[in-house]
Amino acid sequence: MTEKEVCISNLTSDFVYGHGPSNLKLICESFTFFVHCDVFSQSSEVWEKMLDGAFAESLEESVTLQGDDPRALKLSLDIVYGLLFGKIDATSFEIDSCDRAKLCLFAEKYELNGVSTFLDSVALWRVQLSQLKSLQQQLQLSYQSPRTGNHSVGDVTV
Repeated sequence: MTEKEVCISNLTSDFVYGHGPSNLKLICESFTFFVHCDVFSQSSEVWEKMLDGAFAESLEESVTLQGDDPRALKLSLDIVYGLLFGKIDATSFEIDSCDRAKLCLFAEKYELNGVSTFLDSVALWRVQLSQLKSLQQQLQLSYQSPRTGNHSVGDVTV
């Protein structure tokens, strides 16, 4: 494999081969991603039509993606394979706002509904985590003094 060929990512490269040898190369800019037709066709009706239908891509061993961001493709593969093999969850997935925007556009373009749903779960988790941290801070402000037995809320003693 040349340095411009990418085996999806560290996340998926550990277990992607458990699904069998890849049978499709996705070429995006100068990167080549090795994937499985059946996995990609199951993740999107657009890909299903391209790979299983009467389109030229269904006859090819490689598909060149024009105008797509390779980082967005890599992240979508991380999510698609991660969800398939149970190796990814919303509570531990990290993504910055720029990558999230690129990934959302990519997922929308190719109708990767599982990716979009997963990103919604990540966003919801972030909101819930923020709310929990806020509640934790509020609870830490309210405590009973072991010396006096008084209850304190912020600077007010009751």
